[in-house]
Amino acid sequence: MMKVYSPLIPTAHGRDSWYWCLLSNTRCCDHAGWLAKQGNADPAVAGHHGLSNLFGGILGFCALVLLPSQAALAQDWSADAAIVTDYVDRGLSNSGGKPALQLGLARALGEGFTLGSWASTIGEGEGNNWSEVDFYLAKDWQIADGDLELAATWIGYPGAPSDSDANLWEFSAVLHQPVTERGQIGLIAIATPDNSGHAGDALYLALETQWQLDENFALFGHVGRQWNQREDRAGPDYNEWAVGLFYSINTVSLSLTFSDTPGLDREDAPGPCGKRLVAGINWQPEW
Repeated sequence: MMKVYSPLIPTAHGRDSWYWCLLSNTRCCDHAGWLAKQGNADPAVAGHHGLSNLFGGILGFCALVLLPSQAALAQDWSADAAIVTDYVDRGLSNSGGKPALQLGLARALGEGFTLGSWASTIGEGEGNNWSEVDFYLAKDWQIADGDLELAATWIGYPGAPSDSDANLWEFSAVLHQPVTERGQIGLIAIATPDNSGHAGDALYLALETQWQLDENFALFGHVGRQWNQREDRAGPDYNEWAVGLFYSINTVSLSLTFSDTPGLDREDAPGPCGKRLVAGINWQPEW
């Protein structure tokens, strides 16, 4: 059974970021939306081109871990590139309802450790030309038939206003357990000690499920809740859910996801929320 990570439920980093970002597209709150809402989108400061920031972050990660030989590359490294019609994270749009380019690169270090980077464009126009770049270290343990993964992720926003305090740390725990030969359930917890913009602590919990229909098709879904310490900066606590269909053939994958944030007032949310339909295409090269 293919191991997938719901993108509407964040596994807090980007390895397998496609499934992670399509099923879950979930990181703590809508940081880009929060910045725009606070009026911190200063074109003079945030005018860097989103794509240059995106590729710069990935290249920086390569420099940190040093590219190995071709044989080691095929064995230890993985990468993916995706285009989504909307970067939805825990029910909120991080790209203002616009398409986003997303790149991921990871290296297996052995003993269950993975070091990786994931990046996405966020917004274009009116000074919102920053991007998101994540760096993470994860450790995976096999528990009976399932697995437990703990991860620490640093999330940065190149091009964001210098006084926005947008960068943050997240710490996550993800537990997956098979329930049949084709299905599994998962529990996800993500803690943010100091959210973007001095918004206080935040916590996200989710229950997700994934079902392999055949060799190519899979269904996924999740329900989650976000708690924010400071509603005046991060918005109120809210519930969100998503369901979707995943199709893969060779190195190309397609995804269609519907998400909603029932009961969340658009005026109170830190970013665009409500019912959203997201399509995406992903490519994972074979080395």
